[in-house]
Amino acid sequence: MKTVNSFYYVFVPDSKKPIFPDLCVVCGESGGEELKRVQITDDLGSVQFYFYKIGRDYEEDLHLHVPVHDSCGKAVRNAYLKWFALALTVAVAIATLGIVLGYGSFVSLFIAGIIAAPLLSILLSKPVPFELNQGGGKLHLKFNNKSYAEHVARLNDSEVIEYRQHILGNVEQVSPCPNLKRPLSEEREV
Repeated sequence: MKTVNSFYYVFVPDSKKPIFPDLCVVCGESGGEELKRVQITDDLGSVQFYFYKIGRDYEEDLHLHVPVHDSCGKAVRNAYLKWFALALTVAVAIATLGIVLGYGSFVSLFIAGIIAAPLLSILLSKPVPFELNQGGGKLHLKFNNKSYAEHVARLNDSEVIEYRQHILGNVEQVSPCPNLKRPLSEEREV
């Protein structure tokens, strides 16, 4: 079955804040420009990337500040806004065409909605560089960048678990990543 994308989970205890490397969570690089911190709160990682530098910091119970290059954060936001504008433009064009052709506003808006809904669904399901969830006494850190996930796992004495999402939406666990080095705690004991 065709894989749409892979993502990588690192699970750390929720009793402490995880440590992130001084690398951009989007591109995985350190150089070029100064790293900023984007605040990611529980289940809102995508929203906070989509509105990077537009929103404000929230005083949520669970939030992490993740390093990101300003240009990388803006690139994620701009790609989302561009595709959102395209989906909206297509819907408006279809509705307008339907009204001009005499199908009536209700029918035209209904057809535009039917066409726009899958476009928006695909857009909103597209993974962002980092998402955060909590459950079972652990923080579930989800990354798109395998190398970055490996760095986080090493810094937090954890492991990386790889998942693949297929074209029909089903997810399969591939994990743990075979080339992940041992956690730092094991290396210190040797």
